[in-house]
Amino acid sequence: DFADETAQVNALQAGQVDLVDQLSYPSVAPIEGNGGKVVVSKSAAFVPFAMQTQTAPFDDVRVRQALRLLVDREQFNEQVFGGLGSVGNDIYGSISPAFKSVPQREQDVEQAKSLLKAAGQSSFRATLYSSATGPGAESGAAVFASQAKAAGVEVTIETQPSTQFWGQTYSKVPFFLSVWTVGSYLVEASQGLAKGAPFPETQQADAAWQNRFEEALRTVDKARREEISEGLMKFDYEQGGYIIPVEYPSVEGMSAKVKGVIPNISGYAVNGGRGLQDIWMSA
Repeated sequence: DFADETAQVNALQAGQVDLVDQLSYPSVAPIEGNGGKVVVSKSAAFVPFAMQTQTAPFDDVRVRQALRLLVDREQFNEQVFGGLGSVGNDIYGSISPAFKSVPQREQDVEQAKSLLKAAGQSSFRATLYSSATGPGAESGAAVFASQAKAAGVEVTIETQPSTQFWGQTYSKVPFFLSVWTVGSYLVEASQGLAKGAPFPETQQADAAWQNRFEEALRTVDKARREEISEGLMKFDYEQGGYIIPVEYPSVEGMSAKVKGVIPNISGYAVNGGRGLQDIWMSA
């Protein structure tokens, strides 16, 4: 259990450990340059920026949409993950067929400024609470703040140790980082958006959305269920409280002796979280 990524990589290069996980792109070259190996997985996991929709100033949908429009997702992917990730689209469930029903959101700084002005927030300021929640979390927060600043939006980053963040801050402040691994839309929505969800990060509370969600759960016909899911995703895309710039790559570094680590889509470390059962060491 290392405090940061630098300590992980140093331990690997010193031969103190043989396998480290949840790395970011800048660690790839040092590991490979020291005779180690790296396995990179295109995952469907992500580190979202959560805006609480019942708390000012994020209770105004124009503010939420404006912040989403500030993100240059391709640039974000390049700067944080060396282009190894996949562009996100601010909603759950990229592995679900209905995900493709919403258009890919693109950066539109002028539209963002217009929305903030209409919301009375032309000089918008916010504090983003950050921690090492997942791969690229802290560097991603810095890139987001930089992109926002180019549009005149001031985002102050409050970086906290993981214990403080998860114990005292997570879901208790209006704007914060989180982390989600792979899941279908309805499964992830049940965990984060639906009534009684264990992780209600965005404080979503829309009766019409809830009714449609419950209808989807009751629906046996797959085509009809996907149709309902499309409507739910459209609501999230237009009204929701997440900014999901990129689905992060899962990057794992190891010594040349380690065998059996393969790419997986889950975002869980080391073969999809299956532990060491498929891994062995050569002599």
